[in-house]
Amino acid sequence: MRRWLILTSSSRMRERALFLFPPLRLCFGFVALLAWCSPAMAVQIILNSGKPIEGDIVEETDNLIKVQLKDSQAVITLGKSRIKEIVRSEGQTQDESDGDRGMARKEYAAARDLYRGALRQAKDEGTRQRLNEKIAKCSAGIVAANKAKLEEAYRKGLEALSKNGFVDMAAGLDLIDSIHPENEPGGAEGVTARDVGFKKASLYTEKAKKERDRLQYDLAAASIEQAIKFADNVADLYLTRGDLLRRSGANQNKAIEDYVRGIELAGDQLSRGQQAQYHYDLGEMLSSKGRWEEALAHLFKAIALAPAKHKKAPSLAAEAYLAILDKQGERDLVRKADEKTSMVQRLIELGPSDALSIRLRQRLADLYTQKGDVEKAVEALKGIIAAFPYVTDIHYRISKCYMTMSQRSQTKEDRQKYLALAEQEFNNEIAMNPRNYEAFCDLAAMYYDAFRLDNASRALEEAIKLEPAKWRAYYQMMHVCMRLGDRNTEADSAKFYDLAMENAKNLIDRRGSKYPEYYDGVMVQATVLARKKQYAEAESKVESVRKALESRPLAELSELERLALSEAYNQKGGIALEDDAAINLARDDYEKAIAINDKNADAHASLAEAVKRLASRRFDSVEARNDLLGKAEAEFKRAIALEPENPDRYQALGILYYRDMKDPAKALEQFKEYQNLGGTSESVRKYIDEIERMSR
Repeated sequence: MRRWLILTSSSRMRERALFLFPPLRLCFGFVALLAWCSPAMAVQIILNSGKPIEGDIVEETDNLIKVQLKDSQAVITLGKSRIKEIVRSEGQTQDESDGDRGMARKEYAAARDLYRGALRQAKDEGTRQRLNEKIAKCSAGIVAANKAKLEEAYRKGLEALSKNGFVDMAAGLDLIDSIHPENEPGGAEGVTARDVGFKKASLYTEKAKKERDRLQYDLAAASIEQAIKFADNVADLYLTRGDLLRRSGANQNKAIEDYVRGIELAGDQLSRGQQAQYHYDLGEMLSSKGRWEEALAHLFKAIALAPAKHKKAPSLAAEAYLAILDKQGERDLVRKADEKTSMVQRLIELGPSDALSIRLRQRLADLYTQKGDVEKAVEALKGIIAAFPYVTDIHYRISKCYMTMSQRSQTKEDRQKYLALAEQEFNNEIAMNPRNYEAFCDLAAMYYDAFRLDNASRALEEAIKLEPAKWRAYYQMMHVCMRLGDRNTEADSAKFYDLAMENAKNLIDRRGSKYPEYYDGVMVQATVLARKKQYAEAESKVESVRKALESRPLAELSELERLALSEAYNQKGGIALEDDAAINLARDDYEKAIAINDKNADAHASLAEAVKRLASRRFDSVEARNDLLGKAEAEFKRAIALEPENPDRYQALGILYYRDMKDPAKALEQFKEYQNLGGTSESVRKYIDEIERMSR
């Protein structure tokens, strides 16, 4: 065998051997025929450098390998440490071998055709698998080459456009169009219409960059518009155009649409920081358009993605949510109140600006109030004072909460406790902001409800000094003066009644006749005229109010209008009661007044007086008289329940007990309560003396 290798090591030696040893000619011819007919035994060696070597293995040890190079008689020796991979093949046809040589020269199309020809002749699965792998490599090479051509066309197109200042876009677009996509006749395999469109879009993107650098945002946005026509599913194009439109301020709605579309297309391709920035910009633009709910969603995403990056995001989110709440009425606020409360608390925790933190806490207090949890509302407001002690209006809000708590109190002690707290907070507010008109008016309302009429009058005088053109203080003052007129001596009463008339006129002049307060003002005038015994004028005003309000269904009247109509019947009954013969008519009017508004304490007291008069005439039946007196007692008690701080109610019930029902013990209890509430009537003092003398 060694002799054979030497003899056949070159064609010259082979010819010499055959000449010297003729018997070998036949043998050599036979071996050569076998070699030509049998499939070649080939190997492909991939070096660590990536370079392939093809040939036949001559000798192989654990460390070395000798290979006769393909299409050559040369034999090389390689250390296995230099070899990355050895691919041993059996049964290679000439087509496959030629294909290998073509692929080595990067003639991928020709090589693939040869491999496909070999594949049609392949009979074993291993060979077919090997050929399919080579076909796939050729296809990948073809695609890579075609894409490289497209990239080169883009590069040349960009170079051409750079030279002409991006004026003539056709200079670049035509070069890219020279590469046809694979779906067209003669198209480049692996190059899609999308690939070509993307390169055209890239040219317009480069144009837009130049325009953006010159601060020509509108032109840059128009260039991106052209780019999107070629590549309408590229996230970066929409985000870029959105940013340009946002900067130019030209079309914010379109910018919002682009940002939303871009974020949707990008998915997780954007970093967290990039996502946060786009969501923040979206929230800012949406807020500027009053699209608060959408803005809030994007701002929360920005905060979640990059809490430390966007310092303004919590403030913008707070503004957005406050705007949402501001649009809602009281009924809407009550819906999902717990959810809204949690949202406000979350926004407070995010740490917006001081001003917004205060507004959020105020809103939190409002929500608690709407839910009926006034105690938590007070707690939220006190939190503002603790953090921002010099902020005005907060003590005022707390005082109103205490007034609500007083109205809900079940005991006299609790009611007075909360009224005292409310008074303290009103005074704290006025000390900080002595020009708070509403605080003076609400303080006066609290004093009026507590029948501290002198205090109410002084508070309203301050309010009128602050805002003489506003109507509310006049509205309250007319009621206060009328009550003071009822309570004082005849000489002082005239003065207060005149003031009541004057303030009623001031109210009507400022408020006009289109609002419910107008009817209340007319009824105060009617009441004062009746007190002055000017019954004809009083009756005229009563009838004007009654006819105006009764022309509309009762269900359509506001609460104040119902009260005015109720008071119209109450005064109608009072005028009728001046005639003893008309007691029953008066009683009917009082009952109508109560039917219209059961909370009219004056109507209940008036009905009690009418029934008491009727009882005084029932000499025929003790039982009937006592029934009427019991009815009067019930009506007086109802008036007390409605106005527990009004001393006059206790005086009236005490007189009923003392004079009519002959029950001095009960009378004494009512008279004492009258004095406890500040009543100073001399007649009541005399009643108390008489009762105490009788009990001794």
